[in-house]
Amino acid sequence: MLPGVVAGACITFSTLLGELSTTIILYSARWKTMTVAIYEYLIADLLGQASALGTLLTVVVLASMLLANKLLGRTLGSLFRMV
Repeated sequence: MLPGVVAGACITFSTLLGELSTTIILYSARWKTMTVAIYEYLIADLLGQASALGTLLTVVVLASMLLANKLLGRTLGSLFRMV
């Protein structure tokens, strides 16, 4: 079981590094990504606003996945099938 946990941790860490570099590139004084805004709301103890942005982000990602699958003629379940 330990090799699976280590592999999962490595994949998560590499994904986090990719997200971090994207956030650093896109962040400016005028613009900030939703993930940065959510983090700032959490630090400021504004849980309602952080939850609202998190919910909005989840809905946007899910809707875009559903739209892409519809345009490609696939079902959402095909994303989760093991080959």
